[in-house]
Amino acid sequence: SGWLHNEINARKEQLQKAGDDAESVSMEIANDPRAKEHCGQQQAETSDMPSTLDYVQQKAQMYDLQSTLRNWRRKIEIMEMAAARGRILCRGTIEAL
Repeated sequence: SGWLHNEINARKEQLQKAGDDAESVSMEIANDPRAKEHCGQQQAETSDMPSTLDYVQQKAQMYDLQSTLRNWRRKIEIMEMAAARGRILCRGTIEAL
């Protein structure tokens, strides 16, 4: 039980120290104009980037369009084969007459 209390107190001290460090870093950033500029630049860079959801939607749309294109190409091939078969039948019928 004594070990557990010591461990809890040590963790509380670590937590307090981490909070103090975070606060001091925040104060340094607030007082340093270069850090403000750097943070602003990073924020501007990330605001120009598309969201992940947009990327996923674009990829899904691209795959859908590719599938549609493949289907249309197959349909065209089938129609071309049918037209060629029709021409052959037509020639055969004309030659038979």
